Amino acid sequence: MGKPRIAIIGLGATGTVLAAAIIAQYPETVLVGRNPGAGEMLLSKGLRVSGAISYQTPVKNFVSQIKQLNRSKPDLIFLATKTFHLDQILKDLEDVYRPGIKIISTQNGLGTEDLIADKFGADACFKEALAVARGLGYDIGEGYVEQAVTYLMKAGVHRDSMCFDIEKKAPTEIDFLGGKVVEYARQNSVATPCFIAMTNLVKAIEDNYLKI
Repeated sequence: MGKPRIAIIGLGATGTVLAAAIIAQYPETVLVGRNPGAGEMLLSKGLRVSGAISYQTPVKNFVSQIKQLNRSKPDLIFLATKTFHLDQILKDLEDVYRPGIKIISTQNGLGTEDLIADKFGADACFKEALAVARGLGYDIGEGYVEQAVTYLMKAGVHRDSMCFDIEKKAPTEIDFLGGKVVEYARQNSVATPCFIAMTNLVKAIEDNYLKI
C-alpha cells in the first residue's frame, strides 16, 4: 500500500496552513488555486506560514482548475475554500471523482459534509477503522457505525482532549489513536487514507512545537 495521493482545493488562511503541514509529510501533494500567478510564485518560492505555527515548505505541484486533478488522480481531497464556493466545486469534482476517493471538508460552518455526501455518497473514517478491525479478526457488528454516529450527535460540537494538548503545546496521544489504526492497517494491507492524513497532520503540528 503506497502513500496516498493528496490534493487541497483552496489556498486561503485555512488551506495554506493545511497545505504546509501536509506537504511536509507528502511533498507530491497538489494545490488547487484560482490564481495562476500565485501558483507560479508558490512553485518558485514555496509556501511560508508564520505565527503560532511556522512552516517554510517547497511546492512541487499547483493547478488552477479542478479538472486538472485528473492527471494526478488523488485519493484524498481536502476542501478549504469559502463555503459559498462549495456548490460549484462539487460540480467541478464530478469530472474528477471516482469510487474510493475521500473528500474532506475543512470549511467553516455546519452541513458541508452533508452536501458532499449527497453528491458522492457517505463514507467516513469510521468505516476505515472497521475495515482494520475486521482485518485483525474482530467483528464489531453491522450497526456499529450508526451507533457511534448517534453517540457523537448526542455529545454535540465539542473540543476533544487532543485539541487542548495542541493548544498547550503538549505531547498528544495520536500515536496510540490514529497512529495505531494506520499501523495495523499497513500490517493487513487495508487502505486508510483519511486516518493517514489525519495522523500526519497532528504529527506535523505536534513536531513543529515539540522540536523547538
